Amino acid sequence: MYEQQRLPGNSIPLAMPVGMQQQRAADVDPVAMWHSFIGTLQRRRMLFAIVVFGVIATVAIVTLLTPKTYTTDVKIIAGNPNAVAQTPGQGQTGLPALNALLLPNAAQSAETYSELIGETPVVQRVIDDLQLNTNVQTLQGALRVKPVTNTNILSLQVTWKDPETSARIANDFANVFVAREAELLSAQANGAVEFLATQLPQAERKLRNAENAVSKYLTSHNIADLSSQTTSTVAAAANIDAKINMTQLEKQQADAQVSSLSTQLGAMRPTSNGGQSVAQNPVLPTLRQKLADLQVQLGTAQQQYTDSHPTVIGLRQQIADVKREIARQPATVVSTTSTIANPVYQQLSQQLASARAMTRSADAQLAVLARQRSAINPQLAALPGQSAKLAALKREQKLAEDFYNALQQKYNDATVSRTTGMSDVTVTQPAMASLAKKSPHLALNLMIGTILGVLLGLGIVFLVDWFDGRIRDERDIEGELQLPVLASIPQLPSGDGAAAVPATVRNAALESYFQLVLAMRYSSDHPLRSVTITSPLKGDGKSTVAMNVAGALGEIAVTSIEREARVLIVDADMRRPSLHKKFEVPNDVGLSDILIGRASLSQCVKRTDRPGVDLLTSGAHSPNPIKLLQSNRFDALLSEARARYETVIVDAPALVPVFDAAIVAAKTDGTVMILSAGHTDVRSTRKALARLEGVGVTELLGTVMNRSTTKVEDYSDYFAVGSPALKELPNTA
Repeated sequence: MYEQQRLPGNSIPLAMPVGMQQQRAADVDPVAMWHSFIGTLQRRRMLFAIVVFGVIATVAIVTLLTPKTYTTDVKIIAGNPNAVAQTPGQGQTGLPALNALLLPNAAQSAETYSELIGETPVVQRVIDDLQLNTNVQTLQGALRVKPVTNTNILSLQVTWKDPETSARIANDFANVFVAREAELLSAQANGAVEFLATQLPQAERKLRNAENAVSKYLTSHNIADLSSQTTSTVAAAANIDAKINMTQLEKQQADAQVSSLSTQLGAMRPTSNGGQSVAQNPVLPTLRQKLADLQVQLGTAQQQYTDSHPTVIGLRQQIADVKREIARQPATVVSTTSTIANPVYQQLSQQLASARAMTRSADAQLAVLARQRSAINPQLAALPGQSAKLAALKREQKLAEDFYNALQQKYNDATVSRTTGMSDVTVTQPAMASLAKKSPHLALNLMIGTILGVLLGLGIVFLVDWFDGRIRDERDIEGELQLPVLASIPQLPSGDGAAAVPATVRNAALESYFQLVLAMRYSSDHPLRSVTITSPLKGDGKSTVAMNVAGALGEIAVTSIEREARVLIVDADMRRPSLHKKFEVPNDVGLSDILIGRASLSQCVKRTDRPGVDLLTSGAHSPNPIKLLQSNRFDALLSEARARYETVIVDAPALVPVFDAAIVAAKTDGTVMILSAGHTDVRSTRKALARLEGVGVTELLGTVMNRSTTKVEDYSDYFAVGSPALKELPNTA
């Protein structure tokens, strides 16, 4: 769930949320990915080369050992180029016999000719012609017929052991097929002539019977031209129907007019007023005089009283009543009236009589048209049956005629084919031995093998690299574990091989320890008086690194402070101690003796041959080192050592096998984890980090990439000459 995160300039927390991991994974630098890709190839270059050259060698051997074959090609054109192949059901009639006759007119498909070429009679004839020492199945396997797209051309290819025989077989196949097609056409023509000679008289009789049936039907029904007679009868019926519709419309209009006129006459009097005498209404002058009197009284009352006085209100009410009465009275009144005949009534009466006459006329005309329509209906009813019957008779006549014509045409074609006996297959390009294609092709196979080898090599390399969890360089530490790298210690041989190491490489290794010391100091924001050096697994080289770090610190301390011993290195690995061997001192008393109270620090500290460095060995073997390291005496020992020395380096055991290093790391000011290139794996490192976190160690100074692969040409003469304080450099545990 958690990974490491680096905080530049300070010690780093051990845990980081997964979401931040994903965010950092999303910010992958393409350049870094490319460098990782190149680095993976460089690390696995031997495996990659073995796979690539193995594939190429296999392809080359198989190609050289495979018997050579030669393929020649002959081109033939088959069938009528103008004919079009028909699919089943396309262009067929209702007569199966006629369909069978029409189908051969269509072009044969390419598959048909391919099948015909590979038939056993053709193959056997080729074997007999060329006296080949083979069988039909073998020669059929060597033959391949391939149609050329959108053409009638077939490519006939033969693959054989030598080009000359391949060309002869291909050409003989073409010649035999041409001859066989001519024989098939001639045989088909003979059979067709014999069949058609018996079918033509029968087809002619059917045609004559069909023509007689049509003629007899026309005569019995007095039909000269059914089409024109049908058109005339239908037109007469349509004309009558149009007249009926028009007359009905006119009758409806006349009926509507009669109804409207009758309604108007019913609401009208036969006579009307001839004239009237009009006089002024005598009531109006009296009402106007009364209104004037009331308005005068209202003006007088308003001068004496307020508007809310009953007298003022009553006068206003009387004025309103008089005004309403004046408004209701007419201005004039009729004095005398005279009566005369109504002219509008007389005019409407005349229009009503005319409309009724039109209605009676329309009724009479509709009766006549209905009788005419009834007389023509039987003729119309008989037309569909006559047309259908006549159409059926003519269809039978047409089919009989087509069948007869097809038979006649086939008979003529078959006669010509039997006479000429020509094949519908022609050779357009014979096979030539000089144009034979050789297989397998060594250069082409090697090119394909190279491509496949490279792809397979890349796949195997990255697959192996994926499953190999070992840490290989600084990029793995920073990318997989998200941990900072304080320094990289180059791989140096030990024993007899150490003398062959160039001076520049040895000087670079010395400088890497000084770089580590400076990085340790700047990786924490508080003074580092005690540092635990550990590793995930045994054999990672932590003891050698601890020894050389102590030497570098001692040399710096002696140079700057001029005091003899300012660095103490403690061998806290009481299970597999090694520092007393590296420093070549006895391990009679040491850390375990101090922790059990048998000796003091002053009694156990030993001088070393490295300036400024004292050594506290592991001491006598202890059956329970964890108990000793958890005791208060170990805390007191660290306090006393910090008081006497400027820096205390604790060489702790590996974290994964035992729990000792986690306890020691929890008691010191900082922890440095040694990771060995090609030895330490990511899984073990994460387990080691989990152990540190489990005991409350939440900070880590960083990691050291030990035994890193370094090229000699990467170094120059800029590096300082080796120091006597760092005289042992082999990266052994």
